[in-house]
Amino acid sequence: MSESYFYESFADVDALAAAVIEALASRLTVGMINAFEPGPAMDERARRVIRAAVEYVTDEPHPARVLFGEIGTTEAGAAFRNQGRRHNPA
Repeated sequence: MSESYFYESFADVDALAAAVIEALASRLTVGMINAFEPGPAMDERARRVIRAAVEYVTDEPHPARVLFGEIGTTEAGAAFRNQGRRHNPA
């Protein structure tokens, strides 16, 4: 990738970090949603969702490092987490 192409695609490194975090978190979320299939009892569905999340972070360690490592502490990571909190009140 040429330097000019990078700057055409992302305003800065934080924008790149935000795009990477969003893509990886979306893959994790889709995997968890797919694991929550109707039919079995709720406790079995919960186990499947947890298993999907654990397998995602253990089968592919690089995405987990990005999501839960240093990049997750950037301004982009904080913004992404805050966005999730607004959509999922605890």
